[in-house]
Amino acid sequence: MRNHHQALTDPNNNIDNDSDEEEDEPVFKFSPISISTRKPDNDKTFVQAEFSCIAVHSKFLVIGKESGDILIMDHMGHIICQECQIKAHTYPVNAISIDDRGDFIGSCCQEGKVKISGLFTKNDDQLITFNRPIKAVCLDPNFLKAKRFVTGDTKLILNEKGTFGRHKTTTLLDIDGGLIHTLRWKDGLIAFANDKGVGVYDLNARRLVGFENTELKNLGVSAISYIKLEYYTCGLTAVNNDLVVLGVEEFTINDVCSEPSLTVLEPRKQTCEDKTHDYFEIYRYEQTTPFQYHLGGQKDIVFLLFIKLSYFLFAEYLPNEKCFFILNPYDLVKAEYRDYDDHIDYLIKKNLFDEAVDAFERPPNNQRPKRHTRQVKESYYDRI
Repeated sequence: MRNHHQALTDPNNNIDNDSDEEEDEPVFKFSPISISTRKPDNDKTFVQAEFSCIAVHSKFLVIGKESGDILIMDHMGHIICQECQIKAHTYPVNAISIDDRGDFIGSCCQEGKVKISGLFTKNDDQLITFNRPIKAVCLDPNFLKAKRFVTGDTKLILNEKGTFGRHKTTTLLDIDGGLIHTLRWKDGLIAFANDKGVGVYDLNARRLVGFENTELKNLGVSAISYIKLEYYTCGLTAVNNDLVVLGVEEFTINDVCSEPSLTVLEPRKQTCEDKTHDYFEIYRYEQTTPFQYHLGGQKDIVFLLFIKLSYFLFAEYLPNEKCFFILNPYDLVKAEYRDYDDHIDYLIKKNLFDEAVDAFERPPNNQRPKRHTRQVKESYYDRI
């Protein structure tokens, strides 16, 4: 039986595993999303990778494909409209960014092209070619007004309209550490990550706030804590005060991977309590490397930066729907927090009928069953 709970501490502390610990009730429920453009899988021995990245907005999902196309769909996987689909690139899409209003989409690819696409107007559409691969792009949150975005390669570059509407680039930062692969923009601060670590740039002051180097001493930015995890970290986000980590425990050189999991961690100064560890299946997970997963469409960073009382997190969570979207090259899965009805279903599945009836009759004040009715209660008694 897998151990679902354990205390995670700094690398110098030991972890005491209780082999007799019983499996706890899961926190999440997982459901595959059938993307309406997927072709039937007729060849079970070989399935070509189709998806490369994802971005999540409160109104819709945007998925980048290996073909360079971009799909726009609702949260159930239905294509919103064929006219809205974007023929963006001829190479795989590396990253996607959406402005706060959901009016513009930015994308980049390996051939060095960045495309800005308006969903409701084409007046601000742009296609810009760089002489190097672009791994990350991020639109100004207020792109409709600002008309600017940042790109990442070996430098952090601000792109905007200059005199007579010409494309203008300004190098904000040049850090020796490989390609910038993740970008986030909040207010006047831009968070970025490359192979050496993560940093924050103040766009208003035009200065580097700090850079946390995972190998060397940091430059002005302090990580809240370092957490040693016993698995590959594929994605990270925050829900309230908890961290949610998408991970894979086993990965071999033969590209054989174990099933992925979502782990909820509760930070406690220099320690972190593992509150739950839920495994799930996603199509072709055995052929999916840890580097091919996307949680909410964003690549992960294994620690957080605390700047001006704001968290920069390189993954997304939809608070209104209490869900995440997990993408690999072959499939899309929606992970949702289980509700009270799911709790009753769990008790029934475990043949804990007395507890199920008690949960139905005396729910907590803030939680009441919605799907279960008195008829369901009567069926409980019949089964007992």
